[in-house]
Order: sequence, then structure tokens, then C-alpha cells
Amino acid sequence: MERTILWDEYRIEVNPKNEKTHVFGLSYMEPYFPLNIDSPNPKAAIPSLFARLKDMVTTELIIVERQNGELDTFILKIVPDLQYPNSRFKKEDFGFLRVSEDFSGTYNWFDWNERPINGLRFKEGKISQQIEFKEFAQKQPDENNASLCYSLTTWNIWSVTTSSGTVYHSEPMVSLECQPIPETGGYDTSLNDGTLMIPPDYYGGGMWIDFFYNLKNELNNPCASGIFDNLTHINLDNITSLNGTNVNITQMVLNLFKQSDKFDYIVKEGVGLEDDESANTSFARINPTTGQYEITTSFNPNYLNTATQLSIARTMIHESIHAYLQYEQRANPYDDPYDAIRNYSFSTGITDPNILHHEFMPAYIEAMALSLHQWDKNYGGGGNHGWQYYKDLAWGGLTHHKIKGQSVLTEAFKANFPNFNERSRAINVIQNEAKNEPMAKGDPCI
Repeated sequence: MERTILWDEYRIEVNPKNEKTHVFGLSYMEPYFPLNIDSPNPKAAIPSLFARLKDMVTTELIIVERQNGELDTFILKIVPDLQYPNSRFKKEDFGFLRVSEDFSGTYNWFDWNERPINGLRFKEGKISQQIEFKEFAQKQPDENNASLCYSLTTWNIWSVTTSSGTVYHSEPMVSLECQPIPETGGYDTSLNDGTLMIPPDYYGGGMWIDFFYNLKNELNNPCASGIFDNLTHINLDNITSLNGTNVNITQMVLNLFKQSDKFDYIVKEGVGLEDDESANTSFARINPTTGQYEITTSFNPNYLNTATQLSIARTMIHESIHAYLQYEQRANPYDDPYDAIRNYSFSTGITDPNILHHEFMPAYIEAMALSLHQWDKNYGGGGNHGWQYYKDLAWGGLTHHKIKGQSVLTEAFKANFPNFNERSRAINVIQNEAKNEPMAKGDPCI
């Protein structure tokens, strides 16, 4: 399921609990939404219903800053009724804490993994029913807390379009819909803003999405900028690589800058980079205006215009490790990993910081390969190139360094690739992706 966060639709709200709430638009390659289908043959009805409603569904990503400092993440899908006239539907009238006065349809809450949580049904702008999604039908119409509840089948519907045509899919989900019994009050319908807010705390928050206050994407290249944004939003739930590695180094590194109140990490196009230099990362320097440490990664615009997306993602992961080591040098100079780097320097006699990084960074090869595989799986070509391919790519930038103007193999690369043919294979994989050669497996960054 391909989703894109619409950063230009970002806004800040304050919910009834006085919690800051970050709201983003969310788009899908193919919309996916719940619908009660009143038909003797629901699957036959799906294509026409999907076509009528897909452009009217509004989806928002909600990130709530809890009062304890934690973040909770939800997806809100707003689905109008089939009878709601298209001419009256304006997307700007709907959303978190927003509902048109004449709206009929449902507000549906999901966690980040698209698992339904609960919802509200509206009739002419007012809440008519509460919805609780169930995995199994366990209740018949019944009185519950002065409300009348019915078990109904809700169908999650979506389509997949390929060169062969469009295939429509459905997934049944039982929903328990409750409305208040007249003159008993039933559930409290006076808290319209509160119930529009988010599901109650006990439902949990689904996957966490870190909100990066100190991460500054200043890339002008839209393709490269999108790759970097995607790297910050890789789904961390149940991550496993092809070889069992389970540490996503990119998320760990970028989280440091999110959590720090002293460091900013900036990515942008650079000037003055050598032709064969894809990117470089600066030392941590204090910005005299903000008083913050800044670590900046500058990318060669020619590289961004030539390389595949897979290569660019790899370079961003590589440079984030440089940023991480620069961060640790300033923030925790006497703890690992920088203490380990210092000991490595003493034992090898290497003092050039760039060479030192490149000889030490192979310790993160497995984790960098996993991050690249996860990016490719979620946003690239599907993650199907084989573990060795991602691992070879992760060596990009670590195979050679320059000594007195001459390019020489790093000691770490020679030690890990003693066989000439395997060494050549890894170098060719890296160069093919960097130059978008015919043998490259990644897509061009256009």
C-alpha cells in the first residue's frame, strides 16, 4: 500500500485536551476505505461504489503530542454516504475537528498499519451512531449502556491498477454500531469536538511517527527531497531483513536530532564538491544566530541528477552515519561509539577524521544495508534485489579514500573482500547505481 504524506497540507490544531496536534494530508496510490454495502452481492457492487466515492474520501495523518511528551499517531478517513450529493462535497470542509453542517457519512479512525479502531456516523452534520470495529461477529442487536447496538458488516474496499487492468478487492470487517435509545441519553452526544478528536487513550496509538523538529530538509531536487523524507518515515513495525538483522540505523540516527535540543541536521545541495564526490558532511559547528550546533550534509547536484534513487538513498544513509559520529563526538565524547573510534585511532595511528570514519563505519554495514532494503521495500522497487545486493551497495563511499590525491582501497574493504572477484562485484554494483548504468537495478531520480 503506497502512501504519501502531503507536507504542503500541514496544519497545527489544539485538541479539546489542550494537546498540540499535527495534521497532514495523506494520499494513496489507490484509495482504501471502509463502506457498509447494502447489496445481496457486495463484491459485485464494489467497482461502481468505489468509482463513485474514491475521489471524495478525505484522509489525514494525525500526530498528537501527549502531555507526557509522547507522540500518538492515527489515520482519519472521512467517507461520505452514497446519497450525499457530489456538488455539496468540498474537501476543505472536512478533517480533524472539522465537519460540514449537512454532512452524512462516517469518520473512521485507523492506526498507522491501517487497522480500524473506531468511528462515528453522521447524519446531516450530527453524530447519529458510534462505530466499533470487531474482528468477529460476537454480538447481535442489544442494549448496551442505554444504547441500541447492531452488528453490521463493513467492507474495506480498494483497487489495484496495472497494465493488465484494474482488480477490485474487499476485506470484510464486522462493525458494532450503536445509537442512543430515545429519552435515555445513551452515550454523550454533546461532546462533538471531543469525539471528533481521536479515539480514547485505551485504544493505543498504533505506530509512532517521529516528528523531527531539528531535521531540516533544504534539498531543491524534488526526487532527492522525497527520498530523504521517506527515509524518516520507514515503517519500523516488525522489521526483519533478509539475514535477520533488526536495527534500522537511519531511524536511530535521525531520532537523535529529533530528541536533541542542541543539534540541527541539515541536508541540501552543495557547491564546490569534486566531480567524483557524491556528498560530504560537515563537522558540528555552532550557528551564532541560533546557538545550535549544526551538522550539514551537502549533496553534489550533478550526482543527484545522474544517480538512481537506490544510490541516492544509500548515500543519504551513509552521510547520516557521518552526522551521527559528528554528533557523538560533541555530545558524548567519552562514551561509545566515539570512545571506540578514539581507541581505533590510537591502535591504527589514523588521525584524518574522514579516513577514520571510513575505516570505522563498516561496523554499521549490516544496519545500513537493512535501512536501504527497508527504504526500497516501502518506497523503491519492492526490496527484491537480494541481501547481497543491498550489502554491496552499503559499501558505497567505504571502498576507497584519497591519500595525497591518490584513490586507494580502504583497509576495511580489503579485509572484508579479500577475493578480487567479490571486490569487483561490489564496486561495479556501487558504480552502476551511482551512474545509472544499464546494469543498475534502481530507477532514475526524475
